[in-house]
Amino acid sequence: MARQMIPAGRDPARAVLEDMAVEAYRAHRLTEHQLATLLGMDRYELDGFHKEREVWLEYTMDDLRKELELQRQLALMLCGFYQYFGLHHCHPKLNGVRIEVMRQWIHILRRRSQRHRLYGPYLLRQPWLELPTAVAVLRPTV
Repeated sequence: MARQMIPAGRDPARAVLEDMAVEAYRAHRLTEHQLATLLGMDRYELDGFHKEREVWLEYTMDDLRKELELQRQLALMLCGFYQYFGLHHCHPKLNGVRIEVMRQWIHILRRRSQRHRLYGPYLLRQPWLELPTAVAVLRPTV
């Protein structure tokens, strides 16, 4: 019966270890770091292992609300940054700041997601990801 449970060519001890570790992770008895250490994997290998075993993140509506609130806070901070540095000759640099903030945010969102559709072009088309752009302001000089 054990031969039917473990595919041919796999180490039985390793298969049992992986199965037990996955179930402990699903039951929240192991953290992601502990799981990776136990299985001897880095973060990227562990992501592939999660997908292979269909272990998905628990993403709730509350998590979505938190991310939308984060977007709102980022937009407010960028607007304040633009207002402080909003001279006409600063426009290209301010646009660069906006692009870097979006790049870092997309990086964080992709790290938190195991869904295949969170790739760059998909995210850039989403209205909730849009951050304000810098507007050149002409201020009188003293």
